[in-house]
Amino acid sequence: MMIISSLVLGIGIYYCYICNGGNKGENFADKFICLLWVISFRYCAFIFGILLFSIIILTILENEGKINEAISNHYVTYIKLTFSILLPFWIYYRIGHHIKDINRRIREKAVT
Repeated sequence: MMIISSLVLGIGIYYCYICNGGNKGENFADKFICLLWVISFRYCAFIFGILLFSIIILTILENEGKINEAISNHYVTYIKLTFSILLPFWIYYRIGHHIKDINRRIREKAVT
């Protein structure tokens, strides 16, 4: 799991670097850190809501006897894997999108 997370981190940062213009880009660290802070904060609230909803549903189903604890733990494992792999890709995608948007606006201002 640690290897996959490290790979996602490396690919995500490289993607954002390319979105900034690679070697020709300016202020990558400033843009990346500022956007990472805001986007991560927003998605933490999103993750908390989904995980809370999932825990409530699984607890209700387990108490009603519709699923047992082993199946419940199985679903929790899939939920954790989904959030630890797919969500970081989404976060880096959004950061890259916003970096492109910032660069586009800077170019438009320079032209006018």
